[in-house]
Amino acid sequence: MSDEFEKLNTEEKIKAENEFLKMKMMLEHGADFYISNEGPPEIENDFLRYVMAFEKQHANPVYTTVFKKIGSPTHFKPVISISEADIETEYEKLMDYMNEHGVDLACCSPNISVRELYRFTIEELFDKEIADINVPGMMSSFIYDEFYPDHEYDNSRVAIDECITYIFSKKPFEFMGHFDKIDLQLNDRCGLSEKDFQSVINRFKDVFIEIDLRYAEVESCEFSKEHCYVRGKYGVDLTNPPDKISIDDHWVVELRYIKDYGYWYIVNVQLYGLKI
Repeated sequence: MSDEFEKLNTEEKIKAENEFLKMKMMLEHGADFYISNEGPPEIENDFLRYVMAFEKQHANPVYTTVFKKIGSPTHFKPVISISEADIETEYEKLMDYMNEHGVDLACCSPNISVRELYRFTIEELFDKEIADINVPGMMSSFIYDEFYPDHEYDNSRVAIDECITYIFSKKPFEFMGHFDKIDLQLNDRCGLSEKDFQSVINRFKDVFIEIDLRYAEVESCEFSKEHCYVRGKYGVDLTNPPDKISIDDHWVVELRYIKDYGYWYIVNVQLYGLKI
């Protein structure tokens, strides 16, 4: 077998090694692979070695803090000592340094200031425990919103992107990951299941050849105990040639906070001006 291997050219040797590495990971870790054979074998080899290095360290992880993982830096200033004129520059330096050491921080909400992100990184993120896995190119990523959710931003985005925009499109209504499972309401239809809700929306979509949502905007987001009410307005053109219906009206999306999951789910959708 060794003699046969030596007779292979460089590319063939890499391909043979790739097959060996995949078989090794399948036996040791139960891995399953689907990698296109169209790409260069060198890239596949780098990927397989990356995965193997990760699996080896992940099997017996050593834990440390973010602060220690990035080299225990002492040169970053306390947030209180940084002026407004310098805060963006100092935050960029902080992120560049962290990225160089394999750690990153992202934020989804546009309402979080750069000063708060800097403060959070220095005063809180540095103390977070992290698996000390060192694989070239690997990044340990954190999301600010997972520590301090911006419920107003999140619920407003879900109401628009995962509900109103989704309803007023020709794409079949299928994904309901942001909806409660039972007892849903759509206009005056109450007690709907997921399947019922989907059926009503999809029958509405099938009536029209074209559904053109001209605008959908959030006007307010209010909280009342475990309920959230996102209100807005919309404009849509519904076409079934030769007829065309134009509607400009308001909508309300009600969400309920389910403590067991720590998440807000849509329970009620009101589309004023639309019989559905």
